[in-house]
Amino acid sequence: DFYDPGAVLPYEGRKFKVFHSNCYTLLQDWFKRETKVILPDFYPDAPDQFLRPGASKFLQNLHKNGFKKVDDQLRKHDLVLTSDDAAVAWHCSVVTSPAPVPTLLSIWVNKRSRFYAFRAVHKNVHSIWRHQKCS
Repeated sequence: DFYDPGAVLPYEGRKFKVFHSNCYTLLQDWFKRETKVILPDFYPDAPDQFLRPGASKFLQNLHKNGFKKVDDQLRKHDLVLTSDDAAVAWHCSVVTSPAPVPTLLSIWVNKRSRFYAFRAVHKNVHSIWRHQKCS
């Protein structure tokens, strides 16, 4: 069980691993394969940074990398940032299908990556972002 940067892994069933198999690396793979957009790494400064108050690396960097915050209907390839009581937009998912039931792809700590209905996280949505090449 090792990291292979050249591997083409399935979207579903990936095991969470801090810093190399997480919600953002899954998103990077999706964008690279599905849209040909290469997203840079946004590593936290420390493994527990997501527990600290303040802007996340996502919020600091998305607009610098071709994303624009949107308030309209979900579209395929939209990036969805969610937050809870302990974090400020430190979790991301990608819209894989906007209709008839909006579907997202993501991975959580101690869980495997999977597709799920947007309604499962809609109450925790912090913001929705769209890449300029996916408009």
